[in-house]
Amino acid sequence: MISLELSTIQHKDAERAWLAERVNMFLSTGGPLEEAPVLKTKPRPAVRVVASPAQVKERAMRRMQAQAKEIELVAKVKAAAETMTIKKAAAHLEMSRYVLQRIANQHRFTFQSGKAERRQALVQFYATPEEDAKDADRLRQYAALGTSIHHAAKHSGIGAGRASRLAKDFNITFPPRGKA
Repeated sequence: MISLELSTIQHKDAERAWLAERVNMFLSTGGPLEEAPVLKTKPRPAVRVVASPAQVKERAMRRMQAQAKEIELVAKVKAAAETMTIKKAAAHLEMSRYVLQRIANQHRFTFQSGKAERRQALVQFYATPEEDAKDADRLRQYAALGTSIHHAAKHSGIGAGRASRLAKDFNITFPPRGKA
């Protein structure tokens, strides 16, 4: 690796020679040299910025406005918490669930439980007797063609469990499994 210091030292030699020549010219004309006293610096005192009364008033107004907005937001969230789950409130208020939960924890209220909704989603919706009869006719047509119950269920758009129930309820016989 090449040292850059050598080129810098050689480069500074020209400046040193010029400076030495100027000092010699000054001394040859009788110019006196004096040693300057050591400069002692004092650290600057800390500057304390004092706000004007107008600035203090403006800051107080901003704080009061922010508090008013927060109170209004908490009221909205609390009203939503009384009737909604946190998931629905997040969609309704266009806020994240994390922020809503943080507000609820901070102000000691809770959202509606989502258990009823989850339970409702698990409930199977049964078809009406008319729909059952219509699907049973469709299954009967597949049985007449000699297809399996699984094939009939798949192509008629109903589940295998429902197809089995309809076959049992409406006395539809399909060929035994594995034989077409």
